[in-house]
Amino acid sequence: MKKGCLIALLALVLLVVAAVAVVGVAYAKANRQFGLTEAPAVSHETVASANSALRVVLKPEAIVSLLDKLVPTDQLPPMLAKLGYTPDKMLPLVLPREAALLAAPDLGTNKLNLTFFLNERRGGPFLVDAINTGKYSGGQKPLDNFPLIKWAPEGATLAERGALELKGDLAIPDTVEPAILKSWKPAPSLASLHIEGDHLLEAVMDNRNGAILAVCAALMSARGQDWQTVLKTPPAGPMLEGNLPDILDVRLAADLTDFDNATVNLRIDATAEKGPGLEFMVKMVWPNIIEEAAKQGITIKGEPLWDAQKGALLIDLALSGLKPKLEMALHRSLPGPTSAKTASN
Repeated sequence: MKKGCLIALLALVLLVVAAVAVVGVAYAKANRQFGLTEAPAVSHETVASANSALRVVLKPEAIVSLLDKLVPTDQLPPMLAKLGYTPDKMLPLVLPREAALLAAPDLGTNKLNLTFFLNERRGGPFLVDAINTGKYSGGQKPLDNFPLIKWAPEGATLAERGALELKGDLAIPDTVEPAILKSWKPAPSLASLHIEGDHLLEAVMDNRNGAILAVCAALMSARGQDWQTVLKTPPAGPMLEGNLPDILDVRLAADLTDFDNATVNLRIDATAEKGPGLEFMVKMVWPNIIEEAAKQGITIKGEPLWDAQKGALLIDLALSGLKPKLEMALHRSLPGPTSAKTASN
């Protein structure tokens, strides 16, 4: 091979190496900024504590096959559409595996400590930046939409890919601790309750130390309500107050069978002494719950039943009429003419 050809070949190799290096550096930079590579699976258990009395977990990937039917194709970025990506191909690549809310009452500081967790699949760094520095047209930041919560100064954090975390707290009225000490016997050595299933939505509330009272009082106080007044208001208030200390824990699991129907299973473990009374109390307000749901176009089938063998009030429900609500919620979050038209319908 002639010397000139060798030089030309060497130059070509150097150009290819340089191009690969430039592309690699650009991709690495974009990956750091946007989180293009797939993050590992991380459970909300990594951010839970022994005091996490309330755990609510949502697993969006459980309904990928349903979501892709509601996401308009014209909402995809033009570049992705040109490459042949459709909602059914895109959603499994970007949907988070798990989103969770954990609440831990701390009566020593009178705070309800909140942790929002997201096992992002892609886009973690971008989401952190959007939450912390993003602004809407009115100049508001995303967290400004939740003024009742006192957010941690660092905002959203991403200690590692797949583990996006956001902390905040609500004030617990100082009248709550005396009420809990009066009606509950502290049980600090009991093992924490965990999410046990693999449902679209699952929640567990541990009430063995009076967490329901602390959580509800914090929420009512944030909204300017007096929790004591609510529990004293007849007829349901005093009955609920009398039964609360005997409720051990509450579990909820919900799944969509399609976008119009869902199953909801609610289990309230309680003491054998108060179980039948709890059933009676819930059945008293049950017609009101059915009526309010019907006003929203939702039909509920199922009734509360105390199971003495399980020591729990079981409420297994079938819900229908959900599609209009779900479509409205989804399309309001998507900009563009298609979403606006669908939402208006």
